[in-house]
Amino acid sequence: MLPLPDPYAVIPLLARPLRLVPHPLQQGVLALALEQVFRASVGEGDLDFLEGRCLAIEIEDAGWRWPIRLAGGRLEVLEREHPADVVIRGESPAFLAMAGGFEDPDTLFFQRRLVIEGDTELGLGVKNFLDGLDEERLPAAMQQALRLGRGVRSRLLQAR
Repeated sequence: MLPLPDPYAVIPLLARPLRLVPHPLQQGVLALALEQVFRASVGEGDLDFLEGRCLAIEIEDAGWRWPIRLAGGRLEVLEREHPADVVIRGESPAFLAMAGGFEDPDTLFFQRRLVIEGDTELGLGVKNFLDGLDEERLPAAMQQALRLGRGVRSRLLQAR
């Protein structure tokens, strides 16, 4: 059996072509994804701490920057250069590890693979929201993806 490639080595190579995706296309896709994934959380007020505030996600190796704010009960993806109250920055493997359930957000922050700059209280609010996100409130496809990620993670750990 061939060994699996190190995802931390492969993902940055895959991220490079993503720099070519125009920001307006990124905005549209991300806005739809945010609407689907966080609809229940927004509806129940779990993200009210973001109302009128701007959080920017920066994925450095992909060259992506997404300023996001909650306005009028909707998450909006703003223009790339919009000023942010807080920035969460890192490389794509760290964000994918967090999103896929491979790594705990606290671990990524303590290892400085993800960095919070600006209004750290707002950044910690976002991190705590993600930590406490109830998987059952996510769309079924996202729940399946998280379960798949955890399964892959356990197999990778067993193979080591």
